[in-house]
Amino acid sequence: PDSASNPSPPRADQLALRTATRIAELEAVLDDLPGIAARAGVPGGVDAARVAVGGHSYGTVIALAKAGLPFVGTDGGPVSYRNPRVRAAVIMSGVGPVEGVMAPGGFATLTLPLIATGGTLDEGNIGSPVVYPWEWRLGAYDLAPPGDKYRVALEGGDHYLGGLICRPDRGGPADPAGLRLDAGLTLAFLDAYLRDDAAARRFLASTDIAAATGGRVRFARK
Repeated sequence: PDSASNPSPPRADQLALRTATRIAELEAVLDDLPGIAARAGVPGGVDAARVAVGGHSYGTVIALAKAGLPFVGTDGGPVSYRNPRVRAAVIMSGVGPVEGVMAPGGFATLTLPLIATGGTLDEGNIGSPVVYPWEWRLGAYDLAPPGDKYRVALEGGDHYLGGLICRPDRGGPADPAGLRLDAGLTLAFLDAYLRDDAAARRFLASTDIAAATGGRVRFARK
């Protein structure tokens, strides 16, 4: 319903309704992974026990919900949408706390493995006049408790990596190098936590990523 192609998209004040709709859609997919694989002609091709959830920008709100971030319920109290199938989360150009949508202090409950990526040209907003510094985009890492958490801050990276993801008409110059770095580090994370790949875990735990990328990536782990 909130697609840019919808001739009557929801208003900014309907953020909570849009969020609830997307959460329900993702839950329906997670509940039917074997059936989806069968209808796609690859029965047994999806390992429903090894699932990561990921999103970009507003999509990270939905990913965070499934990863365990509590939201504000209709009674004003916290409500959880966590799906027990989810083993890890990929948060690309995400969001920090959003008042009235996310439960206060909710990021402290994100205990599963998580990687958050963003860029130093990626200022944040939620459809209001308020503009957040780029660090806000990495709140999922900064505010979550230690334990299998990773932060990738791309020097000179913007929200769409120069139009190479999501919106080809947005962002600055195309940034294929930045895209490769984000993709490579995210793949290493997924290998480590979905495939239990020991080499990938050692890479994430010990490699000097800043040196390996010529200073392009500000990498942190906790």
